[in-house]
Amino acid sequence: MVRRPPRSPLFPYTTLFRSAVVAHRLRSFGVDQVVEGVGGHGVVAVIDQGEGPTVALRADMDALPIPETSGLSYASEIPGRMHACGHDGHTTMLLGAAHSLAGRRRFRGRVVLLFQPGEETLEGAPAMLDDGVLDRFGIEVIYGLHNLPGGEAGTMRVPDGAALASSNRFTILIRGTGGHAALPQLCRNPIDTAAGIATSLHLLQQEAPPGIVLATTNVTAGTGAYNIIPDEARLEGSLRFLDPAAARSVTSEMQDVVSAVAIDHGVTADLTIEPLCPVTRNHPVQAAYARDVAGRLMGATAVTEGEPLMASEDFAFFLERRPGAFAFIASGDTPPLHNSAYDFNDEILGLGASYWVKLVEEGGGI
Repeated sequence: MVRRPPRSPLFPYTTLFRSAVVAHRLRSFGVDQVVEGVGGHGVVAVIDQGEGPTVALRADMDALPIPETSGLSYASEIPGRMHACGHDGHTTMLLGAAHSLAGRRRFRGRVVLLFQPGEETLEGAPAMLDDGVLDRFGIEVIYGLHNLPGGEAGTMRVPDGAALASSNRFTILIRGTGGHAALPQLCRNPIDTAAGIATSLHLLQQEAPPGIVLATTNVTAGTGAYNIIPDEARLEGSLRFLDPAAARSVTSEMQDVVSAVAIDHGVTADLTIEPLCPVTRNHPVQAAYARDVAGRLMGATAVTEGEPLMASEDFAFFLERRPGAFAFIASGDTPPLHNSAYDFNDEILGLGASYWVKLVEEGGGI
């Protein structure tokens, strides 16, 4: 049996084994440079054709802590881990592009291929940036691509402006007065307050404008004993938005809700909002270029701007520092992303690789 290297403590769902396979493949394709260990387990490859623009293409390559139930012969062999978001497919498409670009060399300048770990934890892109990946490799423009279940397989969407939402974690810590369950009149039960706040936040979400998602996802309280009212309760959840101005209004309303319910129950409650990832915002010139390239590859009617998604992507951090665009390629009728039965549609692999190649060979949109 093959002994797999341990997982990184920084990116627990990415293995050194996967990075080593990617690096080995790249070297076998004859790329000019392969650098491992960028931002943890990231791999960077360079194909250099001299004078001209430096265009970066990025694929993510981590998995998720989900037990796979697809029943496929090639299902994950690692218990509790699976590629439920198609990052293995993204990596394969970029490797296919690397093979073609290194063999054909029909472009000017340099192409930099980023194989990024840790996207699911939103840590991978910041780690590669902290490692100086943009300046080390002279990256001028950058592109990303993600599969999207639903829609006709092979069609593409490249939004102008916001493509994916900001991700923020909110925490509400409620402090009451615990005691014996037989004497609730002597207590201030924080669980009652938590229930009231969660219900109010649900109503707030229903009234929120488009482009705002507010979801309570975790409730923690109690000692495990049925007859003890706890001193504290904690709510956690996700706040996502496309427009920071609208988000500020909703954040203010969240604070009002938390304060009002806490006062009504005679307890204290503190709301904390932790930004995790900004809005993934495409640059207009590069988004138009990506649509043009994709349209000539698969037909103009197969490529649209489409609407932004309320999911989040740490590719946003790259787009804050360099111009570029993030695109979605439809994978057809498959189970949704992050589902235990998800299966990447291999029929779109060649199209995705060809899209990468054409982005570079036609100038990179600079």
